[in-house]
Amino acid sequence: RLEAPLRAALCSAVERFPEGLNGQDIALMLPCLGEVASQQPGLVQLLATRTMQLSSMLSPRQLARVICGFGDARAQNPKLWDTFCRESLRRSNYFSTPDVVRVLAGFSVAGVQNEEVLRTFWGLAASKREKLLAEETLALLQLWPHLEPGVQRHFPQMVPELVGNLRQRLERGAQSGWQVPPQFASQLFEWLPSSRRLSSGGKLEGRVLRAALKQLPRTVERSTGPEWDKLLSALTLLDTEVLARARVEAQQQPALRAAVAQQVRPWLGE
Repeated sequence: RLEAPLRAALCSAVERFPEGLNGQDIALMLPCLGEVASQQPGLVQLLATRTMQLSSMLSPRQLARVICGFGDARAQNPKLWDTFCRESLRRSNYFSTPDVVRVLAGFSVAGVQNEEVLRTFWGLAASKREKLLAEETLALLQLWPHLEPGVQRHFPQMVPELVGNLRQRLERGAQSGWQVPPQFASQLFEWLPSSRRLSSGGKLEGRVLRAALKQLPRTVERSTGPEWDKLLSALTLLDTEVLARARVEAQQQPALRAAVAQQVRPWLGE
């Protein structure tokens, strides 16, 4: 994200000469604008018009980024989304694994329910599931409940395979020394209560929770003030089962107790 003065200057430049933008400019610019874009519909319309002019020349990576960016900007332009549907289908075989996730995220946020596009890209996600990182796997699990049931029925094994991949990524990451970033840890613990709705038995994904808790000492150590506040809320305020298991883990892991004590010591004035 850019600082406010830079964002303002960027918006001003776009408004003065949108024709000077190329595909790479737009692909890099949209994520930087953040919420500013959603608050300036005129700016979004200028960018949308220019993007449609360039759509056939965008690379798959650029296309994925602008789809995700316009989704975040809450762009309400049917012609733009029709263009994205057409161009993404035309080049569907050339999207990388991260870009498949970006396309699905962008369409989901925008509320696009083009069945052909969704079946194509969820199919790509299924075929690339072994390449998905933990963050990408969690993103797909968060998107799944918003998918039309008609599309979900085409992928009956998607949820268990994604959950299994997420657990394996966490377990193998612990063995290889990968440290779970605090932001991802917060998102994971926030998602876990909703995993009951994805389970046939209505149970929380306990193996994923255990794998995440094993990583918690190093995650807590790395957390800054705002990250720690968010992580603590996700662990203690959202679900009693998550809280209970976190307490048990703290009793069993001296490293976790020490990391938590280090975080709370400033609150106690020590």
